[in-house]
Amino acid sequence: MTLAYGDRLAGVMGAQAHTGGAGVSPVSPPTPGVGRDLVCEPRAKYEPARKPARLLEADLWQIWEGQRFPKKALVTTAGEAIRVIFRGRPGAGAGPDFRGAMISSPHGLLSGDVELHVRTSDFRRHGHGLDPNYANIALHVVFFHDEDGDTPLPGGGPAPVLALGGPQAARWLETPARWGEPCRDAAQRMGAEGLAAALDRLGAMRFRQKTAAWRKRLASGEPLEEALWSGVLEALAYGGERVAFRRLAAELPWTALRAALEIEPRDGADFRGLKKAPPILSSRPEFAAANGAERSQMAVAVNGPEMDKWNGRDGRREGADFRGLGSAAAHAHSLLTDAFACLGVEPLRTVRPGNGVEKRLAGAAALADRFAGPGLAAALIGPLAEPESAAQEIVAALTVPRLVGRARAIEIAGNAVLPLAAALVGTLADVQIEGVFAQLPAPARYGAVRHLHGVADGAVKVGMRRQQGMLYLLHQYCTQGGCGKCPLS
Repeated sequence: MTLAYGDRLAGVMGAQAHTGGAGVSPVSPPTPGVGRDLVCEPRAKYEPARKPARLLEADLWQIWEGQRFPKKALVTTAGEAIRVIFRGRPGAGAGPDFRGAMISSPHGLLSGDVELHVRTSDFRRHGHGLDPNYANIALHVVFFHDEDGDTPLPGGGPAPVLALGGPQAARWLETPARWGEPCRDAAQRMGAEGLAAALDRLGAMRFRQKTAAWRKRLASGEPLEEALWSGVLEALAYGGERVAFRRLAAELPWTALRAALEIEPRDGADFRGLKKAPPILSSRPEFAAANGAERSQMAVAVNGPEMDKWNGRDGRREGADFRGLGSAAAHAHSLLTDAFACLGVEPLRTVRPGNGVEKRLAGAAALADRFAGPGLAAALIGPLAEPESAAQEIVAALTVPRLVGRARAIEIAGNAVLPLAAALVGTLADVQIEGVFAQLPAPARYGAVRHLHGVADGAVKVGMRRQQGMLYLLHQYCTQGGCGKCPLS
């Protein structure tokens, strides 16, 4: 317990008066009952100065996503003032942080992606300079610029750098977002029923676009079974692989593969060491001109290292050989593998290890074996005779345990089987098939429309048709400078 400041001062003054000002005598102990104005002062607590929090890339994402900085901060490291027209859509998976941005600069409109890093040098250290996914960067946003000049991009060309570091960056994190997609409050403005109806309508429009494309292909003379085979393979693939799988359908047509499956498959559990080359390889001039030993080497090369390169395992097969497919399916897998390797397509870096090309080919082989007997049209379009159960039956027919998951089967049904079936029939049946399409549950969420899922979450249940409606918005508005003009804005 200590004396309050006023009491201490009075005591000192009294002592000085008692001694004639010559000195200060000790303060006498308080008399009982006297000094009731004494107070308790809490002990001072020492707190060291706090270090400023380290800025992370996640902080920069939050700042850029909400545009939480003043306009005067938009000056590149080259001293050029820029203006953000659209900050881009949040990316998902491998690739830039924001896609489809539009930036106004003294050199004109910059359209492309935005990549975020704590330091400019992180772009190089993370290997982005060698990754073609980052070739379309329009602006490199960082906290700290620790390299000279702009950021060099893969394939040539630079990206201007915007540095937002400094003490103010931490303060921006505490400020509310200055911008957000105009559709973010669509559920509140339109109501759940209005939002659901809009997504349904847009999803139906996208379905009709695909139907029109299939109708055009059929009108050109493409056989129904071959069109189905091409659609199944393309929908079975991921992203940039789809073009390669469409070419695969032309390289190994359904009629040829189905005929091969009617023949007793070769003996032996491992189909990599081919004793007899499949028709697709033997039809090539270089194979016909080779001798026996060279032909064997060509067949093994096609089945082995080429596909190992595709699966990114440096010579090790991805997780399993597919001998458990059964002899006919394993034969189909061997033929598909040879045909795909003959395409000479470079592997993609963005495919997850569990979704390598060989696994997709194994799934295609299993489906080929399953449908070789009844035919693709009978197995996949036939169930539409009973619309109430058609969606469930088609998805079940396209699902193969460990090879073709339910989500991928839904993709094949919604993007290939049902639009193609609608292209075959008249208007009344077309409407019925659209009803089957509406019954499809949602497959895996598309990262590109993550911002639209955020609009619908908690308000609307999203199935296949409504997610296709989101894709319609993405391709017709979000990526075309139409933010704020779409039906949800």
